[in-house]
Amino acid sequence: MNLIEHTLEIEIAAPPPRVWKALTDQIGAWWHPGFFSRKGALAFVVEPRVGGRVYEDWGDGQGLVWYTVVGLVGNELLQLMGDLDAKNGGPARLHTAFRLRAEGKGTVIRLEEQAFGRVDEKTCTSLEKGWRILLDGCLRVFVETGRPPPRWPAF
Repeated sequence: MNLIEHTLEIEIAAPPPRVWKALTDQIGAWWHPGFFSRKGALAFVVEPRVGGRVYEDWGDGQGLVWYTVVGLVGNELLQLMGDLDAKNGGPARLHTAFRLRAEGKGTVIRLEEQAFGRVDEKTCTSLEKGWRILLDGCLRVFVETGRPPPRWPAF
């Protein structure tokens, strides 16, 4: 059993309430379609409440739960627990936290993630690269322009 951890900070030119809304209520508008676990997924959803789910909706009651919300402070903290399956570098348990802080007229979003189980440096690099694409290439662009990236970033 191994432990990996990484952090990532992205600056976004918008106040924390705007970034929070995009991270929680509007995640489906900017979530990169290449990150769905299955083609044809209908939506990516965050239920922003303690005990809420973060999941892919495949329709007809089907889907995949990525995380459970275990900590929540509006406009400041979204703390999640989830699992990483063998297909994606696991099996492993994930603890992922998004921390938002005002900086000047904008927001710094800090991702802190730990995984323990069958993980290694390759898994860590893959997770960090994926989150960089999602947070910098997709979320930041959506918040700053009001629309998804004109071309989805490659991964």
